[in-house]
Amino acid sequence: MENESLQGYALRLKEQITGPEPIVVGVSFGGMLATEIAKTDPAIKAIIISSNKVSKEFPKIYLTGKYLPLYKWIPSGFLKKATIIRSMFFSPIGQNQKKIF
Repeated sequence: MENESLQGYALRLKEQITGPEPIVVGVSFGGMLATEIAKTDPAIKAIIISSNKVSKEFPKIYLTGKYLPLYKWIPSGFLKKATIIRSMFFSPIGQNQKKIF
């Protein structure tokens, strides 16, 4: 729904959950939704992965992207090159690391 709050969206999703003691799992934005769903019913447990529980936990620097959208001015070719460089330093090396990854 357009302009729906996070809490409203969580309540709509909660209607689809059945069972006596459900466990909801959320990754990233889904973690925030899982938290909101769990707030509505003490029987619901939430597991959040790679997420903040609430939007107030985001670092303040992230707000700069909202008010100063520098990403719109960066050429896409630069971002592709940055990805290649980043993967050279942070990708798994060797068969053992690739297997674990």
